[in-house]
Amino acid sequence: MGTDDRPDPHLSFLELTDQIVEDLAMHNLKAREKLREGIAWLEARRADASTAENADIEILLAQCHDGLRRMESLRNTYQDVRAINAAAHAEHIEWLEKRMLGGTESPEELRARSRRLARLRTERQDRLNELREHSRERQERRPELDD
Repeated sequence: MGTDDRPDPHLSFLELTDQIVEDLAMHNLKAREKLREGIAWLEARRADASTAENADIEILLAQCHDGLRRMESLRNTYQDVRAINAAAHAEHIEWLEKRMLGGTESPEELRARSRRLARLRTERQDRLNELREHSRERQERRPELDD
């Protein structure tokens, strides 16, 4: 009986999503830095600005700060996705170990692993529920902001 050297599609998917989220987080970080630079530049221009220019600067500053808040929210979402992926990864590794060990564990080890898996599933589900609730709250607040 040989070993199966094929890549695990579930783990490959988790690694891919981790990489995508990491890339998005880096772009988010760079964009937040640029926004902060833009805010500092606008603040420096304020002192020498005319009344009309100052009004434009105020509008731009408000837009920059709004963008910064949204990017912070995205950063928190990326962290949630990473946590969910980590839990899914651990759960899948446990499942693989269970398949490979196939009966070599003591009843106590089986119970302990089962409890660990249940805890991981619960944590993952709780994180997903929190994300859904957070998203729903944002969607409900968005119409209020448009008024």
